[in-house]
Amino acid sequence: MILILPSLNLTGYTLIRFFTTFDHMKLWILPCLFLFCLTASGDPSPSYFQQEVNYKINVRLNDKKQSLHADIEIEYINRSSDTLYELFFHLWPNAYKNRNSALCKQLLESGDASLYFADEKERGYIDSLQFTADNEMISWKADQVHEDICLLQLKKPLLPGTKLLSERPSM
Repeated sequence: MILILPSLNLTGYTLIRFFTTFDHMKLWILPCLFLFCLTASGDPSPSYFQQEVNYKINVRLNDKKQSLHADIEIEYINRSSDTLYELFFHLWPNAYKNRNSALCKQLLESGDASLYFADEKERGYIDSLQFTADNEMISWKADQVHEDICLLQLKKPLLPGTKLLSERPSM
């Protein structure tokens, strides 16, 4: 049996070991794991950031039409060091729209065909959507490949550390 361990960079020296017997491998596995644990601290890099998005959602159900109307307040805080000119949003209801969605394909790959064979009336999607900020409409467009993703074109750049409040993106 030949086992190739991944290359570890330890103060400029590259360590690669080939093991030909299990006994020989046992002698090296613990020291290698110990050295790996010393070099892989798990701390995020200084350039790591996490965007912050806060939501307030009000939904009305129309049982007769089997539809929902939602008003959503979104506060998006730019935690990156970059100025943002556009934002991407995932439109989860559109993942159930048809057999071509990424969700449907993923479910099929895992053996679940329920969405694929669902009747059209059992599927869901967003049929109207608008975004506003500072009492102005924000233009948006659906992604050409993924119907469950949309791109918002911001009227004003979102600088690092600033936030955008979308008052009423209605669906």
